[in-house]
Amino acid sequence: MGTHVVRATPVGGGCINNGSRIETESGAILFLKWNPSGPPGMFEAEADGLRALRRADALRVPEPIGWHDHGSGESWLLLEHVSQGSASRETD
Repeated sequence: MGTHVVRATPVGGGCINNGSRIETESGAILFLKWNPSGPPGMFEAEADGLRALRRADALRVPEPIGWHDHGSGESWLLLEHVSQGSASRETD
């Protein structure tokens, strides 16, 4: 990406993977999801699924930016950060 991380803030809510909100020096806000011992192909499959959901254009789905599946070590998935919003009448 050609930029440096200036802040990484842990994000709770996951029980299988770890997650952090990443801020870069260029001002980008990203989401990094990682697992110290995930199965090979796990994050590649997730990125493929997210891309398929984005093509349907029915909901707001984060764009996969990159991933690394080590297979025998730490694997990660880098995503566009999607801010949490509040419910509206359209979500009822």
